[in-house]
Amino acid sequence: MKYTLTIASLFLSLFAMGQFDFEGAKQRADHLRSGVLIVRLYDDGDRIDYLRSRGMNDKADDYAQINAAENREIRLAFQEEYTFTPVYFIMAKDSRNLADSNWTDILTNAAGDTVQIKPTSYLLADFSTTKRNGLYGLNVWEWEETEWVHPPNPFPYHISGYGFLRLTKRTFSEMVEKFNSHFVEKEEED
Repeated sequence: MKYTLTIASLFLSLFAMGQFDFEGAKQRADHLRSGVLIVRLYDDGDRIDYLRSRGMNDKADDYAQINAAENREIRLAFQEEYTFTPVYFIMAKDSRNLADSNWTDILTNAAGDTVQIKPTSYLLADFSTTKRNGLYGLNVWEWEETEWVHPPNPFPYHISGYGFLRLTKRTFSEMVEKFNSHFVEKEEED
């Protein structure tokens, strides 16, 4: 009886170890290293269209401005904090084209200019909630036959939008910097 907690802990840790796919995570990191990161941006188009159809143009304009400002902030965060691979951006409505390797006129750079690149290996990132536990933050996805899924643990597929004990909320830049730090060593300051 006195070893019950120890034995239970041992079995729990062995079970948890089985949840990690180290080789799969390494493959995704190599996949990213040789390819690009594509960041999905949202435009709230359905909500804005609905408001306009109801004659609420001022409210629709407010949503459009808020969304545009948020997307600018996301672009800037990746431009300033992400250095591991080239990064491009797409609008959420183009996610299926991305998955189908139809990349014509859907990718933009950090300035918002359309760029043309040939389909290559990529991972998709966005600011959303995870499928596994519904937590908000920077999430990384890969296309798997019919749906977007997270890469296997321990690949850093989720960077929480919250700091210590959820007492603080991280900025886009802080989340991107933390994600980048998993791949790039920070330069030491003199």
